[in-house]
Amino acid sequence: MAVVSMPLNLAVLGPDRAAEVIQDHSEIDRWVIGGHSLGGTMAAQYAVKQADNISGVVFLASYPSDKALINSNLAILSIYGSEDGLITLPDWQKYHDRFPMDTHWAFINGGNHAGFGWYGEQEGDNPALISLDRQTEQISEAIDRFLLSIETI
Repeated sequence: MAVVSMPLNLAVLGPDRAAEVIQDHSEIDRWVIGGHSLGGTMAAQYAVKQADNISGVVFLASYPSDKALINSNLAILSIYGSEDGLITLPDWQKYHDRFPMDTHWAFINGGNHAGFGWYGEQEGDNPALISLDRQTEQISEAIDRFLLSIETI
């Protein structure tokens, strides 16, 4: 797993950074990419354009910018927290139709938006009801389950 740095920490300024990582690791033939918040949105846009090289997308407190994933063959995991103050339950309901029907969903009870990124408090977010370590553990478990589920695809 790699966390790819972005210009000014904004994924929108590095929409094709995944291509650099993929090129640097030509020994890997199946990729799952993802991101937190806007990073997930940008990862999805890249995955749709490069679907031959990408097997799946992981959204961490994020959602697609449009419905392009619906007709793709990409495996999708969406993880969100109950205390997310930036992407709330009504937001999830509003954007739910942008995800394919076979999307894998993971809900972190007590998790918040900033807990996906380990960058401290974020304006507009709610306080987490679980520790940062516990949220990270649940994120890791959900991603592990997802990767195992698509391993044979």
